[in-house]
Amino acid sequence: MNLRSLSLIVLCHGLVAAVFAFVFLLEAFEIALPLISLEAQHPNFIATEYSKAACLFVAVGIGTFAAYEIFFFPSYLNSADDISKKKIKMIFVSYHIPWSLMITYIALLDGATWNAWISVAVMYGFTLWGAIAKS
Repeated sequence: MNLRSLSLIVLCHGLVAAVFAFVFLLEAFEIALPLISLEAQHPNFIATEYSKAACLFVAVGIGTFAAYEIFFFPSYLNSADDISKKKIKMIFVSYHIPWSLMITYIALLDGATWNAWISVAVMYGFTLWGAIAKS
């Protein structure tokens, strides 16, 4: 197993994204998981009808993307030409940059607990792992 394989990195990202999608799905129904739920990371978070709808929207969006990363992209990348791999790598790393900045901002909000930095570490980790991937 090549740990710098873009295919492996995308697959692992999809699996982690599926977990995040599940967390947001539970949040939409006001079920909080220790350490990784919004309520656990931000004790001043108050669920409203709007926030529950937003969590459902996020769960579906992330879940859809995770499904592509788990079931389509890894096999596609194994047979893709070098130019396509380089483009996909660039997109993968590029879209993580604004996400990393946004998640860092959220972790810095007043009232955020130490475990808000779990999401930050995951986001920056995938950004760096994608950046060192062989394409």
